[in-house]
Amino acid sequence: MNYYLIWLDKNRNYVLLLALLIRLIIVINFSIEPIKGGDSFQYDQLALSVKNGDGFSFLGEASALRAPVYPLFLALIYKIFGHNYLVVKILQSFIELLTIIIVYKMIFEHFGKRRAIISLLLFCFHPGIIIYNSRILTETLFTLFLSLAFYFLMKAHKSLSLKYSFFSGFIFGICVLTKPTPIGLIGFLFLSIIFMNEKIKKTKIFIIFSLISILTIMPWSM
Repeated sequence: MNYYLIWLDKNRNYVLLLALLIRLIIVINFSIEPIKGGDSFQYDQLALSVKNGDGFSFLGEASALRAPVYPLFLALIYKIFGHNYLVVKILQSFIELLTIIIVYKMIFEHFGKRRAIISLLLFCFHPGIIIYNSRILTETLFTLFLSLAFYFLMKAHKSLSLKYSFFSGFIFGICVLTKPTPIGLIGFLFLSIIFMNEKIKKTKIFIIFSLISILTIMPWSM
């Protein structure tokens, strides 16, 4: 590992602080308000409906238009702080900082310090990642849950711990209930079990992950 990466590793807390400050400056000064008809507007209206005790309804009509976790997250913030977009975006900045720490830890434990530092820099300063903090969209919360699910799944695979597999499956289910995009991963893991010659213990880990994920998702899909 070269000198610059060693220096960054020793000073990674300052890198994280700088990443947080950049995000806070952007959300305070360049925040984007929800546009009527857009995804942000739909999440905002669903959250207001939940906060007001009207359940999941959009413009007065019951709706399962969106996955429930992000509107519930917004509704909780609106209940505590009022209908305040800035508070949402500040909290999202801290959530993204937590995601960066989880990704760094996961890469460090499984792929080494060099790749961990590179991933830290990428997540801290990539404009495409930073910009989502300033919007009322699922991506920040979704990325946290996805990273945490993979962190526990990789720990389960390495340690053969069914406990970590359970945690991973539950968090992955919450991730899908935030944004349904990765739901196909469950099917992929089942195919992997069929076609890969894994040990019985590892097979159990992926089965538990898949079953807990499905059980977590199921109440909303019924």
